[in-house]
Amino acid sequence: MKMHIIAIANTEDDDIGVSCLKDQTRNIKTFSYLAEYLGIRSEVIKIDGSAFGKATLENVLKTLRPSSQDIVIFCYSGHGFMIPAQNKKYPNIDLRSQPSQSYLDYYMNMEDIYATIAGKGARMNLVISDCCNNDPTSSNTIGADIAQTRSSGLGWSMDNCRKLFMDPKKKSILMSSADLGEKASCNTTLGGFFSYYFKVAMENQFSQFKANANREDVLEDTRKQTIIEAEATYCGKPQIPANVCKQHPIFKVNGE
Repeated sequence: MKMHIIAIANTEDDDIGVSCLKDQTRNIKTFSYLAEYLGIRSEVIKIDGSAFGKATLENVLKTLRPSSQDIVIFCYSGHGFMIPAQNKKYPNIDLRSQPSQSYLDYYMNMEDIYATIAGKGARMNLVISDCCNNDPTSSNTIGADIAQTRSSGLGWSMDNCRKLFMDPKKKSILMSSADLGEKASCNTTLGGFFSYYFKVAMENQFSQFKANANREDVLEDTRKQTIIEAEATYCGKPQIPANVCKQHPIFKVNGE
């Protein structure tokens, strides 16, 4: 068995690059440790810095060859947008490597990425994007830095980890940080609110003191905490109730 970890982040963006790097670093650390804990091999593919771009991602997806027993983790952190005419709920991710490039020529839709990865036949696929899902001209909301919620540090349960990531039945999960028409919130302390609270929710289910661990609680807790954090952030000025951020993560789960 092997865990394939694909972590793509727009780390050189002037506005959100620091937040994206924090997401990428956290995702790699969390899932690499999970693979080690489960006693399986891991392979990390980082797409960032000067390597960030559509061509790089397309090549990674083309050459991805998981076995039927493998786990594939895909995490994107960067800019995202919607195109109303597409009639797709999940965002397009902005894969421009140069500011002069047109976003309409350098993007991929998360539903297409999800379908490509799920079609590779691995036992478990987790496809995540932390980005906006609204007008292409808008940008992620950068909130004030806040104190992090520390992990419990009480240890993980092997049974809980295996239940969530090594189910005998094949599972594919698609998650994104914001619903149609919404921005994604972040700051330099937590990174993307969605990415941060997904990690917290997942590790709560991993805990050896957690009975009846299940992925549905991971998804719902991530959604709930992201909404709460976003509502403490302003998506525009002046800082009045009308400008409070509205961010509702979306997800779907497919399994045999």
